Amino acid sequence: MAKITIPANTERRISTSGRWLSIINASESFGITAEEFTDVVGAVGRQYDLNDISTVFFVNGRDEPLHVEYEVANLRITSTASNNVKITNALTVERVEQPVDVFATSIAATQANSLDDVIIEPLSKVKLIAANNLRHELLIKNISVGNETVRIGSAACSSTNGLPVVKGGTLSLTNGAEIYAYNTSVEQAKLSLLEVLQ
Repeated sequence: MAKITIPANTERRISTSGRWLSIINASESFGITAEEFTDVVGAVGRQYDLNDISTVFFVNGRDEPLHVEYEVANLRITSTASNNVKITNALTVERVEQPVDVFATSIAATQANSLDDVIIEPLSKVKLIAANNLRHELLIKNISVGNETVRIGSAACSSTNGLPVVKGGTLSLTNGAEIYAYNTSVEQAKLSLLEVLQ
């Protein structure tokens, strides 16, 4: 785990030798960029699947210093916000500064639903999957032939919003929402999907 301070209106090169980049703490949201993808928002609680990306940049576009605590590892760690906590790896608590009421649940996924590959025409949007309250997780992998980048999100996703998934990248969504994908390229894109049900 690393703690850094980035001066106002500057960026910091971050070596990412592990596959997963997790933002543990940050004084404000910030930008994350790399040669392999466009700007994404860096925020507390987010985890990024970097696959073969070895360097990213944390961008502080504000007029005051940015304090970031982050972790790069080959271990995927999943957590949920609010009053629900799900722990996939061991957790050690060193100190509790304020009492916290937590409702913990254990979710056992019992089924996997392999879905057909989805082809997305250039500069167009498709609905990947309908809403499903029984969905525990949705895995989306960009298996495009070329270097197409697809943006994943709600019905409003477009070339300028939604989470980008580059060729070879995988996105994991742990909710049952309706999900759309937008192909930002002038070539066809192809996604493979796996739905894990509770």
